[in-house]
Amino acid sequence: MNTLKYIPDILSYGLIGFAFLLSFLTYRLLKAEQKKDQPHEALLKSINKYILFCVFLAFGGLISEVLGPAVELWIGTESEISTGAGVALGRQAHQSFVNGGDATQLDGRWRATWYTLDDSAKRKQWEYFDDELGEMKTYPPDVIIVKTHDSVVSCTSINSRFQNLPYWLEGRVSNKDYLTLMYWSPLELRGGNLVGIVILRLRERRDKKLIMEGLWQGYTGEDEDGVGVVTYGETEWLKLD
Repeated sequence: MNTLKYIPDILSYGLIGFAFLLSFLTYRLLKAEQKKDQPHEALLKSINKYILFCVFLAFGGLISEVLGPAVELWIGTESEISTGAGVALGRQAHQSFVNGGDATQLDGRWRATWYTLDDSAKRKQWEYFDDELGEMKTYPPDVIIVKTHDSVVSCTSINSRFQNLPYWLEGRVSNKDYLTLMYWSPLELRGGNLVGIVILRLRERRDKKLIMEGLWQGYTGEDEDGVGVVTYGETEWLKLD
């Protein structure tokens, strides 16, 4: 997890504490001066101004830490936010998306196999209708390249059905090792974009290899009659390197 993101908060709280400490010490100096038989008027005025400055300094830090997130929640902000889900919803939504689990171990190549259920409710590899052959064919596993940043997981794969066209997946991993992804493809595919969702759970096999298992559902194109089909099933991702 990136610890640099906590630096602004540390500095803000440090500024607040430092300001209150200066205010207290300056107040003690003021009381000591007032107890003198002949207090120095110019010094008293300077101390009063300095106390006021310290109070404003501490108050500014409090506004930044306490009211800042609330204001952003209401009006949203695009400052310091450039990519990732939740950008249009403001800083709190975006940071909640980014600050989940640690996705670093997911970096690399994965072999993803997609399954559906046959007529007897048994799992089988997903099949699609091949226009050229005029028959159903088994969809082979995809090799998916995964890149991560904090909790964000971004994936690129070459569609095993359309070799010259990629498709993409992006989402986040939670602190409980659940990965949620949305996938989509170019418009050039027959029937338009393939779109859907994937929910995976990460675990380690006995041979120490990482595997993710879960469910998927999405629009997978058109059948032999040209009718759009929404398919669902299970999926397994095995890390290759």
